[in-house]
Amino acid sequence: MDPALGPNQLADEAIDAVHDKGMKFVMSIPIATTSTEHDWFLKSATASIPENRNYSGFYHWTKEGAKHYFTERKGLYYMHEKGNNKAAVLNWQNSNLRSHMFSIH
Repeated sequence: MDPALGPNQLADEAIDAVHDKGMKFVMSIPIATTSTEHDWFLKSATASIPENRNYSGFYHWTKEGAKHYFTERKGLYYMHEKGNNKAAVLNWQNSNLRSHMFSIH
């Protein structure tokens, strides 16, 4: 949880209070993008290195792209949220990405 929102203990207390009233607590987790500083993105951007090869398809890479949705990095363009080149779009069609994502605990 973001420290700016308060300590994790407050979140735990809020969830417990909701459960005590017989309700469920639902969290929305954005899983369409990661930061361009995320380890997966950095490995995907350097997928020519043998140990990073499995990360090559984690993101959408192309040789050219519209500037509102693509930003150049090392001669290729990666897809990102419109107007936010720090939020790289994950390629959910890639089976390696899905395996990694669903193995996170």
